[in-house]
Amino acid sequence: MRNLSFGFAHPLATKTSAAAVLALIALGAAACGSHDVGEGSSGDAELALDQADAPVGAAIAPLSAPRSAVGFWRFDDCDSSTTELSDASGNGATATRSAGAACAQGKSGLGISFDDSNDTVTIADDPRFTFGQNLAVAAWVNPTSVSGSTVRTIAQERNNSGSSFSLAVQSNEARFAVTLANGRTVTARAPIQANVWTHVAGIYDGSLVRLFLNGAQAGQASATGAIRDINASIQIGNNPQRQRFAGLIDEVWVSANPLTDDDIAQLTCIRHPGTVVATPESSGPPGTPVTYQIAVTNNDEAECSPRKYGLNLFGRPGILSTVSPGSIPDVGPGSTATFSVTVTGTEAVDPGVYQLTYDVINPDSPDSFFVASGNLTYEMIAPAGCFVRTNREIFVKHLSVVEDPIRTTFNGPAGDPRTGAWTFARLMEDMAPTPADAPAMVEQMFDTWLTDQAVNGFTVPARPAIQQVVFDEWPRSPDGSLDLRQAPLMLLGIVNRIDVRNLAEGHAGEGRFVFGVFSQGFAQQFTLILEYKLPAST
Repeated sequence: MRNLSFGFAHPLATKTSAAAVLALIALGAAACGSHDVGEGSSGDAELALDQADAPVGAAIAPLSAPRSAVGFWRFDDCDSSTTELSDASGNGATATRSAGAACAQGKSGLGISFDDSNDTVTIADDPRFTFGQNLAVAAWVNPTSVSGSTVRTIAQERNNSGSSFSLAVQSNEARFAVTLANGRTVTARAPIQANVWTHVAGIYDGSLVRLFLNGAQAGQASATGAIRDINASIQIGNNPQRQRFAGLIDEVWVSANPLTDDDIAQLTCIRHPGTVVATPESSGPPGTPVTYQIAVTNNDEAECSPRKYGLNLFGRPGILSTVSPGSIPDVGPGSTATFSVTVTGTEAVDPGVYQLTYDVINPDSPDSFFVASGNLTYEMIAPAGCFVRTNREIFVKHLSVVEDPIRTTFNGPAGDPRTGAWTFARLMEDMAPTPADAPAMVEQMFDTWLTDQAVNGFTVPARPAIQQVVFDEWPRSPDGSLDLRQAPLMLLGIVNRIDVRNLAEGHAGEGRFVFGVFSQGFAQQFTLILEYKLPAST
């Protein structure tokens, strides 16, 4: 950052701005009070902007199936106004629900209830439904009846000539059957109970037909060869022979890829949104830490693997915050992780109530990265006695001051001494012998940067870029002089240097106007500082 610092040594600078000095004296007097810029102030514009509530909500993505599926029907979009059910695998294999197959509470979200002989969910034939020597099919089921020799279809690919696979309930057993290209049907089976949710899955890998219940292998049978390839739809809860399932079905998943036992176990995991509880609002004066506790409970089903939670806290200038620990691994289903957040306000922030936004995340799970968002309410209390607010009284950069609509522009009332009082143009006009001399004084001042200068016995090299950055950007008046009212400078801050006061020498320190230089609409690494001595005797 380059700084140009000017006092009153310039040969054309013969007087100071009374309005500017009076304003700076007022700042000095406010060292143990609050500075108010009076009429024309834009008020707490910056404060209102910074205190705007951030969006708050909770989100969790649906369970993603392991590896790639040819179809995944979760049924959570089941609605009485439509019979279509979307495919969560992304393959576009939309299912169609018969009118009588009702939406009902499932294992996770909504499921489908089958209680009439015509109830069915159908997925039209698709080239992806060619399984060769790799097939996996799975579903959550809650049968109302499992006894008897009647076949109760969970999912099946079948036409009038036969089937390629079937997942069903019959004679108190869950059964997974594949029909091979040679016409042989091979079945794996295991006992199943009625009126409880059970995850039923079948895998064929070219050598074994295996049945899994709740993620664990429960039956198997040997088989060799490719699965029979037929042109047929996949039906859920029924088949062309009206071998209807009785009860609820949810989360039906079909794959034509090789799978492992762990993949099947992953399918049994039902994720639920985590519960986040933060302690009530806290308060304290500047420099006093306050502590919050943010507790995150893992509400996943017991079959799910542990989660890792992290906490991101979005602070604001002047309010210090720390989070401990940064992340908490291995939080199992039903367990709670607790983060400690310490917040400390500084004198750079005005007393008041602030919202600090946080995100709870699950960094190791891309499909459910965001767990929840919320706000911590922090109130900074004004301390008793003398309290210096730095951004209003020492280094004043509050927008209500540096963007004062009257003092920093020429848009105020004509004849009002406050109008434009803090603009670069007015300060230069008040500093020059006459306002008409100000443009030449300013140009001479910047010209010194175009040649080498000796400062305190040292040679300061020329800065030829001043021509491009400053002069080429600066509009000129018809007579060729710099138009000071269109100067490429913006007020950034007002500094009250009471730390260098010396009443014995008749001053209360220095006041400084800090301007930033802009070129082509962008701020440059270049500031210009005007310094004023503040007269005082007491």
